[in-house]
Amino acid sequence: MARGLAERLKLSGFAVDIEPDGASAAQTALLEPYSLIILDINLPNVSGLSWCFHPIPIPGDQPRMSEYQYYEFQAIDRQFDRAAQDTLRSISSRATITSTSFINHYEWGDFKGDPRKFMERWFDLHLYLAKWGTRRLMMRAPKGLVKQADIDR
Repeated sequence: MARGLAERLKLSGFAVDIEPDGASAAQTALLEPYSLIILDINLPNVSGLSWCFHPIPIPGDQPRMSEYQYYEFQAIDRQFDRAAQDTLRSISSRATITSTSFINHYEWGDFKGDPRKFMERWFDLHLYLAKWGTRRLMMRAPKGLVKQADIDR
């Protein structure tokens, strides 16, 4: 089926590449920008549907598809000194970093840190928004404020 579709597209003047599986498709798509990608749901190794929503990362490379993501972290009851801000800066050279916040958005890459670890070590609030609809809000509260039994209900 792929070869038949490829032939018809070539006859219509399109350049066509065919990859044998999802991993190869991901690598090719990350190395070469494409205007259109047609994926088979039953690709070997990784399904086309899975690859479409969760592209396979190639070490050292950044995705070439626009995937807007917004990360915001806020500290409520503390301020970061210069050393702490420098540590945060080592994670992102583009983030807006203040004595109480870390804010960044990505269109061609992704956050290099781990939001949970950021919350454990640095921040009290975290908001994440992604173009594809994912929303995440994390809030850190003192242990005495919330009882475990209330959470378990």
